[in-house]
Amino acid sequence: MATLNVSPNPGKGKFMVEMQGNNYFDDLFLYDSSGTLLWEWALSSRVQLYQFDLSQYKAGTYFLKADYKGVTKATAKFVILP
Repeated sequence: MATLNVSPNPGKGKFMVEMQGNNYFDDLFLYDSSGTLLWEWALSSRVQLYQFDLSQYKAGTYFLKADYKGVTKATAKFVILP
């Protein structure tokens, strides 16, 4: 089973995202708590650890979704603190 781990969670805006499991992800999506898509990132390699600066977003709950060939393989919920 594939998983996404976001740390620290909660955090102030800079997060590490670790992708675990035997699956390969080719797209990563960020959504706010209302389900609005904020960005999409095409993953170009089998890198398992990414760092993101999300400090430009308001405090609240967010969701990451990782897909492979259009099929959701993993999701993660995390919180940005004020």
